[in-house]
Amino acid sequence: MNLGGNELEGEIPDFPPLAFQNLERLSFSNNRLKGNLSSLVNSLAEPLFNLDLSRNFFSGAIPTEIEKLKNLQNMDLSSNRLTGELTFDLNKLSTLKYLNLSSNVLKGTVPSTLWSSSSLQLVDLSNNEFETLNLTTWYQGVLKTKSLEASAVLRQVKLQGNQIKEIVPANLIDLDSIIPTPSTNEQQSSLQTPLGFILLTDSPWCIDREANNSSLIERYLCRSNEHVNFWLQPRIDNDGVSTRTLVIVGVVSGLVLLFMACLVAYFLYRIRRRTRELHQIQEALEKEHVKPPFFSYDDLKTATSNFSHDNILGKGGYGTVYKAVLEDGSIVAVKKLHPTEQNTAEFFREMVNITGIKHRNLIQLLGCCVREKQQRMLVYEFAENRSLAEALWGLEKLFVLSWEQRFKICVGIARGLAYLHEELQPKMIHRDIKPQNILLDKDYNAKIADFGLVRPAHTDDTLVTVNIGGTRGYFSPEYAIEGVVSEKLDVYSFGIVLLEIVSGRLCISYRMSAERIYLRAWAVALYEDGNLLDLVDEDLRGAYNEEEVLLVLETALSCLQVDPKKRPTMSQAMNLFMKHADVATEIVKELRGNRTNLGDIMEDRRPHITHENEERTLISSNQSRSHVMELTEMYPR
Repeated sequence: MNLGGNELEGEIPDFPPLAFQNLERLSFSNNRLKGNLSSLVNSLAEPLFNLDLSRNFFSGAIPTEIEKLKNLQNMDLSSNRLTGELTFDLNKLSTLKYLNLSSNVLKGTVPSTLWSSSSLQLVDLSNNEFETLNLTTWYQGVLKTKSLEASAVLRQVKLQGNQIKEIVPANLIDLDSIIPTPSTNEQQSSLQTPLGFILLTDSPWCIDREANNSSLIERYLCRSNEHVNFWLQPRIDNDGVSTRTLVIVGVVSGLVLLFMACLVAYFLYRIRRRTRELHQIQEALEKEHVKPPFFSYDDLKTATSNFSHDNILGKGGYGTVYKAVLEDGSIVAVKKLHPTEQNTAEFFREMVNITGIKHRNLIQLLGCCVREKQQRMLVYEFAENRSLAEALWGLEKLFVLSWEQRFKICVGIARGLAYLHEELQPKMIHRDIKPQNILLDKDYNAKIADFGLVRPAHTDDTLVTVNIGGTRGYFSPEYAIEGVVSEKLDVYSFGIVLLEIVSGRLCISYRMSAERIYLRAWAVALYEDGNLLDLVDEDLRGAYNEEEVLLVLETALSCLQVDPKKRPTMSQAMNLFMKHADVATEIVKELRGNRTNLGDIMEDRRPHITHENEERTLISSNQSRSHVMELTEMYPR
């Protein structure tokens, strides 16, 4: 009867005695059966010759009634939870050839009757908790035959993984004197044949013998497998150190020396590479008229209190920004950049370009620090009033920005972008204009940040890229859908920021009613209804110049036209603010003549992001003691 591998569970029922008296084979292996074996064993009779109860959860002692199964040849009770000592007499199982009791919790003494069995060929008692091994019968057999094969039949006894600390009799070492040492050829021949063996590998008894230069018998019992040549006596030098120990020490020493040599070679390689890079950088910088000041890593580490979490100003797509107090008492912002594959020479060339960019509405790069590729830092001027994002929505906002301050910020952003697009050569496209990248100094002058970490634009008007950067809600339709990059991308983002400044709300907010979720769509609807002033932040409480507000909102909508060719340049947008009548009239006329061009953006063609995660991205901030609002970018560059 074979019921193995059927995922049977629970206890075996109490069977009547001899219920299976005619059964010859029984297998319950690889199930989840539990309980003791008494009832099952009592239900079996002499015809049984194969019993397999392995890989279950049977517990308790092995019943002595198992002795009645006199025709049993194979018994496998391994991988259960059997406990206690082996109390049944193996000599009564006169036909038993294979006995596997491994991986249980059997304790006590391995019985001496194991060695007097006339039929056993393989016994596996490994991975139990036996503490004593009785080798009396085996010892007497070796004395009689002067051979380590004390039994004519028994071949293998596996006792690895037990807790054997004592072997009876204690005078096993006396066998060394009566066992004749075979010749070299005989040794090898005996190891190639199925020589009977006992393995006590890794038992406490063997570990103790190994530490004290074991004898022949001890080497025989404690070898790792049956093929180890236990005949060889470890050679001892004059200082009492074995050859094996010397070999191990030699190998380990060689490996240590090899490791040290590789380590030294690696550091020498890094030093040479670093020297070569610095030489290239020095040659490159000698040709430049503007050179970025250098800060030492140790100075910046001290200035930021070892880049303490308490000094974090914010985190973004490029890295983490820390507040730093330099040795002279001046306060700066240190941006610790994320690791990059950009080589050092290329990085410094980029820093040279950034250092040469100076404008009152661009955050000023004061210097840089390069320790390794993985530790590059930029040092910027410190913006006392944090970011526009925090001024509008920060949790620690102390007051509401006045309309005068907001209008001043709008003009400052326009001037900064106009400089990047039209005065700087080559022109530069920011690609991520948003309130988090607009910093405010002590007088609430707008300063655009992160502009220098964007590649200079090509001389062509447009560029198509497959790497979409920026933040959703701020990039233009042609960029979101086709990856087209031009200065009109920044113009579109600028239009969104203008709407946020006037309304005091986020560009996307799912807390609003359906028609107000997208700030741009709501603004277009109000414009078409002639109610643009309904967009103004209620916190201003009517304290604003209606003419200026309408000027800013109409400028914003002109920047948000779907066709990039119809959007104004940044200098034209700035002229609107400055009330240059000819430009303003032309742009507003164009805007009013293209109302439909404002409303045909396909919101559902934007990259999909779940509503809940998107709003959390736009409004979440570092609520610890940060000084600048932290807003995670949806598409970090």
